[in-house]
Order: sequence, then C-alpha cells, then structure tokens
Amino acid sequence: MENLIKAWKFTETDSEKPDILRGSTPQEFLNNLLTSNFNFGATSVTRFGIYKLAGWKFDFTPYLKRFVVKTNFSIYETYAVNKTQARKLAGARVIYILEIPKKS
Repeated sequence: MENLIKAWKFTETDSEKPDILRGSTPQEFLNNLLTSNFNFGATSVTRFGIYKLAGWKFDFTPYLKRFVVKTNFSIYETYAVNKTQARKLAGARVIYILEIPKKS
C-alpha cells in the first residue's frame, strides 16, 4: 500500500500542511500515537479514523481496522491497527471484539 494519506483543510488558517509522518510509515505513526502516554488527537483517530492537526484533517482509515467492542459497561465502535490494540484501548473488561469487514 502506498504511503499516501488524504489530507484537507477544515479551517481558514494559512498554515502549511504539516509533515506528520516525518519519514515513518503510517502504521508506525499510528502505533506511536495510540500507545504513547501523550496521545493528543488519538480520540478522533479511534472514533473516526481522522487525525486533526493545525487546521488539517488526515484520513487514516485505509490503515486502520474497524471493530465493535463490548465491555461490561458499553458497546461501541472503534478504529485500531489490530485486535490487540482495540483490546488495550477498551481499558475495561472486554467481553468480545468483532472486526467489521471493509467494503470493497
């Protein structure tokens, strides 16, 4: 898969498009974002597959899988790199995790 991430502006700022990957692959960027202690913007990545920075939106959905997670307290949908990461992001007692297949 080519390292091409769709990006578009969502504000009227004059900022240049930031280089968020800085030489890494999208998978490495996502792993660092979702596993680091300082995870600014990780919530929008796990909920929508979108990362927002400096008035720009970056679409990471081609590099993420979608899961339905059921815990003792709730049922919700999340994006993650793999099932193990979805389990770690749940942070509660996970009853089951189902992967939602991508539309072709």
